Amino acid sequence: MKLAVAVTTPAGLVTPVVRAADTRTLAEIAGELRRLGADARAGRLPPADYGGIPGFPDAHGHEPGGRNAKPEGDA
Repeated sequence: MKLAVAVTTPAGLVTPVVRAADTRTLAEIAGELRRLGADARAGRLPPADYGGIPGFPDAHGHEPGGRNAKPEGDA
């Protein structure tokens, strides 16, 4: 299970993702949320740490599988 959270940053809102949340303890999830939040606010959140949640846009405003989604490679 993936868990996405909204983090306000100077550049706007991002949604980092805790992956495999169903296999982690609450303490592990809390630690990962602290790390993701700090990295997001510092502007050093790599793309691998956000996205991949249906219904949540990526950093470019594209919603995976949304109404306006296009297959990879389409312009």
